[in-house]
Amino acid sequence: MNSLRTTYFSNNLKGIKLWFGAFFLFYGFQLFFKLFFVLTTVKFEDIPFAFFQSIFFGFRLDISVTGYLLFFLFTFLLISGVIKSETEFGLKCKFYVSRIYAFLFTLIIIAHGLVLIADILLFHYWQWRLNAQAISYLLHWRILLDTLPLNAWLGLILVVIVTVAVFLIVPKRIQTILTNTNLSFQRQYFMVIPILVVLARGGISEIPVNLGSALSTKPIEIQVASLNGIWNAFYSMTMVKSTDQMKLLLMDEKQESTVYDLYKPNKYSNLQVLSQELRQFWLSNPHKIPDIHLIILEGINQHWLERRNSPFTQLKQLESDFLTFSRCYSIGDRTDKGLAALIGGWPGEPGPGILFSPDRWDRLTGLTELFQSNNYRSEFWYGGDINFANQGSFLQTMGFNEIFDKQSISKNSIINENVPKTKIYPRVNPTVIKWGYSDMFTASSMLNSNNDPYFEGNSSSVLSRKSPLFRTWLTLSTHEPFDIVLDRELKTDRQLFEASMGHLDSAISTYLLSIKSNPKDWDNSLIIIVSDHGKVFGLEDLPWSESEFFRIPLWIGGGAVNQNLKGRKWESIVSQSDLYATLSYMLSNCNLEENQPWGRAMINFNGFQSALCFKGDYSLLIWGNQENLGHLEKPMVLSDKLEFNRRALQSKIIRKNFRF
Repeated sequence: MNSLRTTYFSNNLKGIKLWFGAFFLFYGFQLFFKLFFVLTTVKFEDIPFAFFQSIFFGFRLDISVTGYLLFFLFTFLLISGVIKSETEFGLKCKFYVSRIYAFLFTLIIIAHGLVLIADILLFHYWQWRLNAQAISYLLHWRILLDTLPLNAWLGLILVVIVTVAVFLIVPKRIQTILTNTNLSFQRQYFMVIPILVVLARGGISEIPVNLGSALSTKPIEIQVASLNGIWNAFYSMTMVKSTDQMKLLLMDEKQESTVYDLYKPNKYSNLQVLSQELRQFWLSNPHKIPDIHLIILEGINQHWLERRNSPFTQLKQLESDFLTFSRCYSIGDRTDKGLAALIGGWPGEPGPGILFSPDRWDRLTGLTELFQSNNYRSEFWYGGDINFANQGSFLQTMGFNEIFDKQSISKNSIINENVPKTKIYPRVNPTVIKWGYSDMFTASSMLNSNNDPYFEGNSSSVLSRKSPLFRTWLTLSTHEPFDIVLDRELKTDRQLFEASMGHLDSAISTYLLSIKSNPKDWDNSLIIIVSDHGKVFGLEDLPWSESEFFRIPLWIGGGAVNQNLKGRKWESIVSQSDLYATLSYMLSNCNLEENQPWGRAMINFNGFQSALCFKGDYSLLIWGNQENLGHLEKPMVLSDKLEFNRRALQSKIIRKNFRF
C-alpha cells in the first residue's frame, strides 16, 4: 500500500512539475519577447521603467495567451489517457502519441516565437502591432519575399537555422520527459482544467480579459508595449469578421452630428453654387475643364520637404507654381488606405481598411466615375504589381478606363526607350527594382505615352485624345527595401530611404518639367502632389508625436491654378478626403446630394482645424494644436472633451461605412 501511495505521489509530483514547467515556458516566452520589444522601441534610459510597467499592465493578456496554448496542448493528452499500455500494441500507440505530441508541442513553440518576432519587426517598420491587415498581406507572400532587405534575409536565414535545430533537439527531449513522467494523462488533465480556464479568462473576474486591461496606463509607449502580439492579432481578425465589435463603438447620433458640424464647416445647401465657387477659387479659367495629374507619393512625410537639407531639391525649385499645405494629414498608415481616401473619398476606419472588404466598395464613388460627366478619360500608372492588396480590383471598381502596371508597361514599346538623363542620385538603378519599374522609368513611360494617340493597349477606348485627362501616378521607389540604391555598403534604412527620395525627386521633376516645356499643356494642367501615408524614418530626431507620422505633403498647382494661390503656404488642417471632396464638387456635374463625401470642400479654410487618422486599432484626432490618441478597446473618458470629439467622429464614420 505504501509503495502504491509513493508511486501515486511521485507520478502526481511529476505531473505538477510538467504543468508548471509548461506554464513558465510559455509565460517566459511572453516576457522574453516583451523585453525584446521594449529594447527595440524605447529610449535606453526608459527601458527598466517601460519593461516593468508593461509586465504589470500586460499581465492578464500574457497569462491568457499562455492559458489558451496550454489548454490546446493538454487537450491532446486526453488521447493518451484512453490508450491501455498493457499490450504491445498499446505500448506502440503510447509511443507514437507521445511522439506526435512532442512534435506538436515543438511546432507551437516555434510558431509562437515566429509570430512574436514578426510582431516586433512589423512595429519597427509600420509602428503598429501585428493585426489582420498584416496577416492579409501574407496572401502576397512572393512579393513580400522579393522585397525583403538584406538584413531581413539574414534574419530569415538565422530563423530557419534555429527552427531546424529546435525541431532536431526539442521533440526528443519532450518525448523523454513524457516517458519518464508516465502520467495518467486523463486524470491529470481534469485536475488542471479549472486552472487553465482561469488562465485563459485572464483571472476570476466576471468579464473575461480584453485589450482594455493593457490600455489603462497613460503613456502611449507603455500601452503599445503592454499589448500581447498574439492576442492583438487574433482580436484584430475577429473584429474584421464581426460587426458586433464595431457596434460597441457607436455613440448617440445627435452627439455625432454635433461634433461633425464642428469638423465640417462651410456647408452649402446649393451644390451647384458650391461647384461654381470652387472653380472660381481654384482655377485661373473657371469655364475650362483642366487636365488633372494626381501624383501620389509612396510614404513621404511633410517634414522631409521642410528640412534645410531636403532630398527634394529639384521639386522645391518648382514650389512657386504651387499652393502648399503644411498641415495635411493622411487618414491611414498604408498605401491601400491612402488610395481609398484619395480616389474613393473613404474617411478611414479602425482595422485593416476598406480594400480588404470588397463587399463595401459600393459605399464609395470613385473620382473617375464622377468625372465622366465631363467626359474625362482616366489613367492609373504604377510601376509595380497593381493586384497587391486588392488595389487593381478596387481601381477598376472606381471606374478607371486604363490601368498600367509593370505587366502592361512591359508589353509596350516604351520599354525600349531611354530613361531621361537628369540629375539624379548618382548610384541608383534607373529601370528595374524588386517591386517593379523605378519611378524615373515610369515617368518616362507616361511621357512617351503622351506622344501616342492611344498608347498600345488603349485602342478600345471610346474617349478621344481631346478629352480632358485624369491621370493618377502612384510612385514606388521609396518603398522598402529601397533597392533603387545600388551602393548599399554601410547604409542604414534611413540613408537608403533618403537616397531613394533623391531619385523620386528627379522623376517627378522630370515629369513636371516636360509638361511645363509645352505652354499649352501646362496652362491646361491641374497638378496635385500628395502622399499616401507617412513613414517612421526621420521621426526619431523630432519630438515624439503621432501626428508627425500622419503629416504629409499636399501641393496643388500647375498652369490651371488661380495665380494668386501660387507660392502660398496654407497652415489650416486638411485631410486626404478633403482633396477628394474638393475635386468631386469642382469638376463633376453629378448631383452628390445623396452620397456626399465625408471630406470638406477646400474653398476657404476658416474653421479647418481638425483631422481624424487611423493606425491599426488606434485613432488619432488632431484638433488645432491638441491631439487625442486612443485604442478602440480603451474605456472612454466622457469628461475629456477632446476624446469625446474623437469618439464621436469615429462613431459617425463607422455608422457611414458599415452595414448594421
